[in-house]
Amino acid sequence: MKNFKSTYSRIPHRQHGVTLIEVSIVLAVAAIIAIAVLEGGPFVRNHARSYQLNQEMAHFASGILSATASDSDFSTITTAAMVQNDAFQSAGSRVSLANGTVTGIWQGDITVQPETVNTANDGAGLTYPNVPSGVCAVAVQGLKSSFPELTINGTVIVSPTVTFTDAAAGAACNSANSVDIVAVVTRTQ
Repeated sequence: MKNFKSTYSRIPHRQHGVTLIEVSIVLAVAAIIAIAVLEGGPFVRNHARSYQLNQEMAHFASGILSATASDSDFSTITTAAMVQNDAFQSAGSRVSLANGTVTGIWQGDITVQPETVNTANDGAGLTYPNVPSGVCAVAVQGLKSSFPELTINGTVIVSPTVTFTDAAAGAACNSANSVDIVAVVTRTQ
């Protein structure tokens, strides 16, 4: 008969729990994920806000065109008139019918005024204030495709006479922490 003790004493005992190496690997992976989330957060946030800005300005442009459909030009356009004619209904609670104003996503009043692109008063300038520079830098690509004229902090970056360049748009967007964007709405967009 075999010695029971000697037969089973050669089987290695399995330790329970985790080793220091396993804990270190898990902590390293967690640190890498945390860094990626922290560093990528502004990038993702700017893209989401950019999409929101592009959508809102497109809705406002559509609302302005609908509200002025029977007008021959934009010479009499005002922000208060556009508020009263529901041009900004997509802004929801940021619209004040009593004051004739609409507040932008980043505060400040959105305004509308007559603009000239090719002939007098053939455009409505939609001014969106206080846009963060990071959002502007991302949003400008979509906005330049939607509006025939676009001005950022006083710099025209695209118009019938100004060709768009990424460098000019980047410089205009980064000219301050937050910028005002004027997008001109026309009937021939």
